[in-house]
Amino acid sequence: VIASQALISGAFSVTSQAIQLGILPRLQIFYTSSRTMGQIYIPAVNYMLFVMTLILVLTFQSSSNLASAYGIGVALVMINTTFLVALCQIFVWKWPLRKAFAVSTVFIVIDLAFVYSNMLKVLHGGWVPLAIGGMLFIVMSTWLRGREILAERLAENSLSLKDFFADLESENIQRVPGTAIFMARDIRQTPAALLQNTRHNQVVHENVILLQVMTEESPYVSDLERVRSEHIWDGFHRVYVRYGYMEKPHIPRALMLAKVDGQPIDPMKATYFLGREIVLATHRQGMALWRERLFAVLTQVALRATAFFRIPPERVIEIGMQVEL
Repeated sequence: VIASQALISGAFSVTSQAIQLGILPRLQIFYTSSRTMGQIYIPAVNYMLFVMTLILVLTFQSSSNLASAYGIGVALVMINTTFLVALCQIFVWKWPLRKAFAVSTVFIVIDLAFVYSNMLKVLHGGWVPLAIGGMLFIVMSTWLRGREILAERLAENSLSLKDFFADLESENIQRVPGTAIFMARDIRQTPAALLQNTRHNQVVHENVILLQVMTEESPYVSDLERVRSEHIWDGFHRVYVRYGYMEKPHIPRALMLAKVDGQPIDPMKATYFLGREIVLATHRQGMALWRERLFAVLTQVALRATAFFRIPPERVIEIGMQVEL
């Protein structure tokens, strides 16, 4: 019972941090406590654990038959923990390499003995944690690499902000009242949603905010360091919002901390423009075709940015576009 509770809560926490770090698709996360930030519930993970538990019970039928799978799982966790502690000694605690190597070697030798002895049981159930770990690695690496390729494809059809501003002046695009917020992964270039909106509607709002959300390596970010803004052109501003990897993003609340041209932003009166990419797997250089198809599926099942960033849906306009990987 104790081990199962630790597994469930640990799976929720690790999944939440992986989503914040961008190595897993966005999933629905519920906070079950108003006083404790780390007390969360992720339905998709819970259902996955349920299904996997049933499969393991029906396959192995008894705890003694499951011992081989459990043993190799524990042994691999032990040696991974030792390697992580060694990295912490070198890069965080700034230990000399000789000292870190001397301390870690003792534990690594012991852990390797456990791993080697359990490897003899791979064919008798030890393959289960290896298979699960392999599948999770494929999903995470595909999502991470797919996002990089998607950003590259979007950048191919993007404009620099300098060229975009020049086009606005030369084409005499009409400016309309209001505040428009365009979210993008990289606001050094013109967001795709801004380009599409300008080309099709031939208007630009008087106040335009290019918003980028960044996840830091620290668990939490203070409100004093949450938001940074800068003026870049007539009515255009960049706003950077920072979150720790254990925090739940809340864009309207963060924007209340920002000021543009000395004036506060009213996030409840602004219009949010979000890009909705439809990914198409192709034979272009990037990833294997089956991984591109997997990435396309992951983009479809990922939680929409509106819900993940807690943006009022009635104030959101999504602009769809097809992207060939």
